[in-house]
Amino acid sequence: MVKQNLSIIGSSQIINQHIESAKKNGFNIVNICSTNKNLKYVKKISSDYKIKNIFYDWNALLDKIKSEKNHSVLIAPKLHETYKILLEFCKKTKMKIFVEKPISTNSSQIKTLSKFNQKIFVGYNRNFYKNIIHLKNKKLSKCLVSVHSAEAKFSDIKSNTCHLISILIFLFGDLKLKNKIKKKNYFVCCLYNSK
Repeated sequence: MVKQNLSIIGSSQIINQHIESAKKNGFNIVNICSTNKNLKYVKKISSDYKIKNIFYDWNALLDKIKSEKNHSVLIAPKLHETYKILLEFCKKTKMKIFVEKPISTNSSQIKTLSKFNQKIFVGYNRNFYKNIIHLKNKKLSKCLVSVHSAEAKFSDIKSNTCHLISILIFLFGDLKLKNKIKKKNYFVCCLYNSK
């Protein structure tokens, strides 16, 4: 079986874990792209994992690989860059796209991307933590669940609290927004219910 080639966009510390996972799943990592031209860490990643090609412009990477067969891409840049990159790859390639969560915090952008749902795979690895699997196997019913975000900064809440929603959907099925509370000095609190 021929290994699937993989290009990666993003060069933060979390990329190491994505690379390890990709390698364990049989991907051949051929390109890495940093969206930050001043970041030297991308050279270390390239050296550590023997990734041949380094890009600093994701458009150049897109032009190089857009017509290649047997190729996938992992998109994991800063949150504010994700939507634009993801949309262009969806429009201009036929490849499967793995994307680090969240794909956007803007509902209209998410609606636009939903047209490409057969191509996009979003990583929500916390659904597979042992304690979450344990709860799933309990077949929970008729319970009230209160979930608190432990994030210290609002920017972290925007990018990480989607894990909480993903876990709730994984455990309880589709959620329906029941109520939303927003206070001047507090974050938004949403109340959901499910079947």
